Amino acid sequence: MANDARIQLPPPGNSDPVKTEVYRIRGETVSIGGSVEWIIGTLAWEFAGSTRKGTKHQWENLKAYIMSQGLNASLQPELVAVAGYFSPRNLATHAAIVIAQTGETSQIFRLYHRSGQPRADLVTLDDLRADCAVVRAGYEAMQSIGRALDDDDPAVLSRTNRIAKAMLLSR
Repeated sequence: MANDARIQLPPPGNSDPVKTEVYRIRGETVSIGGSVEWIIGTLAWEFAGSTRKGTKHQWENLKAYIMSQGLNASLQPELVAVAGYFSPRNLATHAAIVIAQTGETSQIFRLYHRSGQPRADLVTLDDLRADCAVVRAGYEAMQSIGRALDDDDPAVLSRTNRIAKAMLLSR
């Protein structure tokens, strides 16, 4: 067992490039994910009238609205990208990270529960980067969905301020 393991990553120091990169990737993933959740909640509120709490519930309401408007066929790639967003975002937000250093090498373990069972996965920086890419794709997909909804019914967001609208639609 490794003698030098760190749990829940405090801010990195100058001397540990693996820890610094893990911290950066997780921060980016969580930050982008927060933006996705804001977009989902805002679009669900504005278009679907969703008052439900929780992003998954708001996402379900928004998907039902998209279906009711007949937009789901044209938005299939985006809907798939957003569906894929949830797992890596939740792992970045809720899974513990342990960096075990043995000699010259580091091992990164992600600790979490899946279906009630504890899991400890050995991951690489590339795995964490790939998760971040999936979350970023979800972000871009949500903005595409927002544009499609706005194009379908521009009156809904007509009073939204320009900064919020730019965040929602990337335009």
